Amino acid sequence: MMILQETERNQSWKPIDGNNPKKALYVHWLCVHRDFEGQGLSRKMFEQAEKEAVKRGFSILRLDTYADELKLCILYESLGFKLVGTDRDRDRDHLTAFFQKETI
Repeated sequence: MMILQETERNQSWKPIDGNNPKKALYVHWLCVHRDFEGQGLSRKMFEQAEKEAVKRGFSILRLDTYADELKLCILYESLGFKLVGTDRDRDRDHLTAFFQKETI
């Protein structure tokens, strides 16, 4: 399961974009049930998300995660996402990693 949004509603990208937000499709809450992990479902879901981004006219696919979620960071990079910045959330005292990928 994943949620695709046309706004950055769940996470502010202002630390990355400043006052010039980019038009992008945002991925939230990627989940694969443990019974199905290791079968390439995340890759398939991201392939579908990229197709959906292109279909909707977006040239950028974006997501964020806690920077200390190393497995997720490695997964996102293996799927072609680039780390474009980090920001410390002072309210929750964690570092957020921001990733994006140009769509085909």
